Amino acid sequence: MRHAVIVFTLNLLPVLIGGCGAESASPSAVPSTVSSLVASLAGNYTLVVTVDDHCSQIAMRQWVYRAALAGGGGNFLSVNVIGGGYNEMTNVGQMYAFADSTARFVWTFGSDEFDVPLAATRLSLYGSSDTIIRNGAINGTIVGDASTSDDHSRCYGAHSFSLVSTG
Repeated sequence: MRHAVIVFTLNLLPVLIGGCGAESASPSAVPSTVSSLVASLAGNYTLVVTVDDHCSQIAMRQWVYRAALAGGGGNFLSVNVIGGGYNEMTNVGQMYAFADSTARFVWTFGSDEFDVPLAATRLSLYGSSDTIIRNGAINGTIVGDASTSDDHSRCYGAHSFSLVSTG
């Protein structure tokens, strides 16, 4: 009897393992081309930028914006924000997507300061970031200079960001 239980268990084990692997293979469809990836990422987000810890001259560490990734054609999306010192939707960067589900962001917060109505204090941030896009989540590190409209001394650092879809 003991031998029969062992044989049964050994025969059943590959079926159980195979069943687990098949179920977790792919929870959602992955865009197959750069243009389909870009199309799937276009939309509304909450953007949170957290300034590097060693940038103590920047009083607010975390800046929150309503953001929109808008199609620019090909592998390109514009990053537009409102809030955090911007009183109307303003372009603050570009996202370039690649076939391997990575993206390069070029951030230019504050470059249109004379064309856009601004609140008293806003973040200025210039830099770039490379990130991997996983299940629609976009998180990364902006390597570059940060300052505010109140304090123009620049602080070079690694500033984190996340874009969370709002539907």
